[in-house]
Amino acid sequence: MAAPCYHSFNRNTRRCELCGDPVPGLDPSRTKKTGRRSRAATRLEKFEQNDALHLLSSIGAKVYEIGRPRRQKCHACGAVTRDQGTRQTYGIPDLWVFLPIGGPHYSPGTIVPRPLYCWIEMKSDAAVKTKDGGLSTEQVEFRQFCHERSIPHVDGTVDAVHAFLLEHGFIRE
Repeated sequence: MAAPCYHSFNRNTRRCELCGDPVPGLDPSRTKKTGRRSRAATRLEKFEQNDALHLLSSIGAKVYEIGRPRRQKCHACGAVTRDQGTRQTYGIPDLWVFLPIGGPHYSPGTIVPRPLYCWIEMKSDAAVKTKDGGLSTEQVEFRQFCHERSIPHVDGTVDAVHAFLLEHGFIRE
């Protein structure tokens, strides 16, 4: 039996980032906060968003993250603090994406033109499976405004982003 690995720990997979071995003493079926067993392993929204960022940047898209909390400095003592709020208007999606123009899978003579930009609201697997898709009433309203004005809007996991890119010819299967 190999010696246990004590390298860098990946909280998402509960495995070592260098060798991929399970980190000793951690049960991947237990949740982070409570330590209780979860019914099914679900990926957090931030991991879905990170995968979407990698997918979009791989096709040459320029992505702006809207809802990311930023670090701030205390004006009195200069200490760096973690700001928990984004102070943005409720309902605004997580990502604003400028999609690439042209590319290897682009054909200029298509009937339906490819979008140049889109809004993306990332959700975890567990949230997508709920009756409202995990969207708040403000997010549903924002999505409706986008659809009424023919502005592309994607909500869901990285699979929904992948399907959108396939549908519009940015990637091929």
